[in-house]
Amino acid sequence: NSISNNFITFLGFDNDGILWLTTWGGGLNAFNTKTEKFTRYNYSIKDTNSISSDFCIVMHFDKDGIIWVGTSTGLNKFDKKTGKFKVYGKKEGLPDLFINSIEEDDSANLWISHIRGISKFNKKTEKFVNFTVKDGLQDNEFNSGVSTKLPDGRLLFGGISGFNLFHPDSLIQSKFKANINITNFKIFYNFKLIFVAGAMENGIPQRSGRARGHRQNGPGHFKQGLHIENLGEMQCLEP
Repeated sequence: NSISNNFITFLGFDNDGILWLTTWGGGLNAFNTKTEKFTRYNYSIKDTNSISSDFCIVMHFDKDGIIWVGTSTGLNKFDKKTGKFKVYGKKEGLPDLFINSIEEDDSANLWISHIRGISKFNKKTEKFVNFTVKDGLQDNEFNSGVSTKLPDGRLLFGGISGFNLFHPDSLIQSKFKANINITNFKIFYNFKLIFVAGAMENGIPQRSGRARGHRQNGPGHFKQGLHIENLGEMQCLEP
């Protein structure tokens, strides 16, 4: 009938009047103010439905009654009806696991700050969109529990170099999808490229060529298109 750890990092009441407390080292606690009894939720290596870590930082109660807990090892979705946790980490697209703050916008998206920027989480699609200092953040590192939602829908997050104030609807995301850019290819064991022409197509420089190699049945062709939108956000995938 006691709290699991005295180091409390966040607390708040849900719609049922239950007081929820996150602790640093003791997991999540629920306190019934009428019976004055605690219920503990701790990490268990044997239980895949348990909270991901006993080191909890922040918490958010959404409009559907779900409790979102930010821990040192990722974002946790807690369903009070089932008593089960679902964990979101790097595999799901979260760039950093140490969650500092959680806010919800008017479209029911979660905005999560950490030490690698801010992430927007769509609860329906369960997809993350990540923002960094390259997108205008004061820094990639934000402080724990330093965030709020203003009455006009704007979100405020504080970090180590100031704060960011923005309205989620004002952020425009690029819809450009990069095409695969093949610069050469190998047929069997050898290849030789012979460029035959150059042209412009829809304003994009094009190169067409022909590749001939030993033991091939016919010529291979390739075309290269180039689109540079944001060099800072370009990624290179290697086999």
